Amino acid sequence: MLNTLFNKGSINKWRFLLSHYKLINLSEEQLVLIMLIMNCSSSDKRFITPLEIANHSNFTEAKAKSMLDQLKQEGFIDIKMKKDVLEMDLSPIFNKIIIVIENLELNVEKKFLYDQVNQILQEPLAEHEKATLNTYLENKISDFQLTLIVTNHQETKMTFKELIKFIDNYLKNKPKSLTKYNWLID
Repeated sequence: MLNTLFNKGSINKWRFLLSHYKLINLSEEQLVLIMLIMNCSSSDKRFITPLEIANHSNFTEAKAKSMLDQLKQEGFIDIKMKKDVLEMDLSPIFNKIIIVIENLELNVEKKFLYDQVNQILQEPLAEHEKATLNTYLENKISDFQLTLIVTNHQETKMTFKELIKFIDNYLKNKPKSLTKYNWLID
């Protein structure tokens, strides 16, 4: 759905990013770098080098490389080889923002969420399991999506490992419309 809204121009990716970057603790400097990447990219050029960033900004090449590495390490961007060409994927940053927005809109408290999860588990969540679940909730899935998974398995008693398998399966089968959007071009 968001993919359609972005493609139709109903949601402007620049304005969306500017309005929500603070939700994911993105610094202004990182925001400028992301916007430079978006500005310098095109449909045939999907990877911007640190040198190109330096040529279009006040960042040095070394600073640009360091910042790109940091963005990748923090999970805001993905850089991968596709068909012998490096590609930069900005969908992780938008996914993180959308998850935070969904969580804010739903406003589900963690304790309530843990209580829901505990209802379908054979044993209550241990602290390390809560930490694992929090990692999923911060990076891959929203509170609402977890609530849907729990609701769909309400009649089942399962182990935590089985729950994680259900979550991973949900993530594999979830519509990829957001990742199909080319965040680098309008």
